[in-house]
Amino acid sequence: NKAVVLFCIGLANERLGQYDEAVKYFEACFRADFSYRGTREALGRNYVKLKRYDEAITIYKAELAAEPSLQTFGALLIAYEKTGSLNSEMASYKDEIKKYPDSPAAYNKLGMAYITLKRYDDAAACFQKSIIASITNTIFSAGKVSGNAEVYQMLSFSYSKLDKYDLLILKELKELI
Repeated sequence: NKAVVLFCIGLANERLGQYDEAVKYFEACFRADFSYRGTREALGRNYVKLKRYDEAITIYKAELAAEPSLQTFGALLIAYEKTGSLNSEMASYKDEIKKYPDSPAAYNKLGMAYITLKRYDDAAACFQKSIIASITNTIFSAGKVSGNAEVYQMLSFSYSKLDKYDLLILKELKELI
């Protein structure tokens, strides 16, 4: 498959620090098979390394529309931070929480932004609210909780950056029993 070969050549160039060359191959991979997994994220990474932040933001947004993940969203936030527009993005997440206070996604976005700023207490609080909102939404919709593994992972990461990690994680784990 041509897309696989192009992607592998792009990765090799990225590992060698040849980011312009890597971008050429990732773009060719995208043209060959726009749905090839990981291509947009790889393009975004290399755009950031080349300080082409606006292009990184555009490609990360496209990746999030196709396949949402907190990892890609975190990369998007770093690109926003590099352009100096992270604070305005955070304001929009806070507005989203005001409009939709039971939206786990809104709390996740704000939590990731706080991690980008190394405000781990605030991040942990957002991830806790996300988990509660997710459980509440599940109870009322008689559905199932999905996607919480990433949120628990980010909550744990936030706690790990705080001095009180062991006490906090024990409290969270005991509540699961």
